[in-house]
Amino acid sequence: MGFSRTQTIFLAACLLGAALIYSPVVNAGCTKDTDCKGDRVCNAEGRCVDPEPCPPCDCSESEDSTPAVTSPDVAPPPERPKVPDGSTLLITMTDESPTTGVEVSCPSGFRLRVSFEDRLATVPGVPAEYCSVHFKGPISARYQPVKGGQSLLCYIQGSTAVCE
Repeated sequence: MGFSRTQTIFLAACLLGAALIYSPVVNAGCTKDTDCKGDRVCNAEGRCVDPEPCPPCDCSESEDSTPAVTSPDVAPPPERPKVPDGSTLLITMTDESPTTGVEVSCPSGFRLRVSFEDRLATVPGVPAEYCSVHFKGPISARYQPVKGGQSLLCYIQGSTAVCE
């Protein structure tokens, strides 16, 4: 006693559907933040999600204080440039990383990409809100929060951006 043609087709369709549902290609998630689009981050379950809001920063640091940024095998950081106005973000690379530029994106929709010139990226018009900076080039990395009026000293360690 065998299956009828209709039963065989139905059984084959069910098996194919089950195989597709449990296929790793269909369920492929993320393994790192750069697998996700925009500002989304990869969570522990391998899903791209919106990042948690950042806590308010302590802006009590005086303008003349320059925190030390250290990285193995890196010369002392260059002097932190002065910010020309309250909406410009300055990012100085303290290492010889192959980073070619940055893209700043903010919740308000602001998004701007600029290139490094002599290890300095000047991003004008950045809003005074918590934004993300994506380092572009052969190594992708991200750092947050940033906002207009900051001057950051950064280096890339592995695939992580470290800024102060």
